[in-house]
Amino acid sequence: MIKLIASDMDGTLLNKDGTIHERNISAIKKAIEKGIIFVPATGRANNTIPSQIFEHFPIRYNLSSNGAAIYDRHENKFIYKNCMDTETVLKLIEYVSSYNVIIEVYINGNGYFSDKLIDNFEEYNINPSFINIYKNIKIPTANITEIVTQNPNDIEKINIPWIKPDVRSILLENLKKDWNDKVYITSSLNTNIEICGKTANKGDGLTNLCKLLNIKPEEVIVFGDNFNDLEMLQFAGISVVMENGEEEIKNIADFVTLPNTEGGVGYAIEKYCL
Repeated sequence: MIKLIASDMDGTLLNKDGTIHERNISAIKKAIEKGIIFVPATGRANNTIPSQIFEHFPIRYNLSSNGAAIYDRHENKFIYKNCMDTETVLKLIEYVSSYNVIIEVYINGNGYFSDKLIDNFEEYNINPSFINIYKNIKIPTANITEIVTQNPNDIEKINIPWIKPDVRSILLENLKKDWNDKVYITSSLNTNIEICGKTANKGDGLTNLCKLLNIKPEEVIVFGDNFNDLEMLQFAGISVVMENGEEEIKNIADFVTLPNTEGGVGYAIEKYCL
């Protein structure tokens, strides 16, 4: 019997414009009424999770920063952290800066980003729904390294967003060659690279949450679409990947559901939970 549903946000539960398909809303509400716990599991920083998630559903726990943090919304505090050490983060920032990319760091639930992005949204071809997040929620800074040193050993994630394809392929190859044994390298979009501590991922976060709640893997269903969902899909008793997901991720799924734009999360919840 399923006791917990964990779902990725972007490309899975959410449409491209940040809205939630009505089929998803209806099915999740019915599952919650049955006593099933619903847990958003995202690569986003905690404070940038879309507010409509909490408006539609009674959420107590959520995973953020690719599982590097678990937040208890009833207690208003983080109950688990798996952060990066300051020295590693500073070396990584120096390493990727030579590629002239935008750098973000996620700290204590907030996303800090290089302020040079503010006047260059069009140049980076950023989705309008994300521009709104940069303007209203994330925090611009002229000095990323200063933010890191002011928050020692509390960096949940480094995000390198909106990378031009030719730069991304080279940077990703070099990061995996030079850093793969030191950090966890993944992505949630074909325009970004995400870096966390070596043992931090959504699977680790979900494992620790399930231990806290005394829930077994076989009592969990997980939804995802991209590489940063891999470990939590492998953890779950039932792994569901969206039709719009990456082929490599679909290949490890127990079930490939409808696309996110057609309420694929809701369709699979109806199949397995209701």
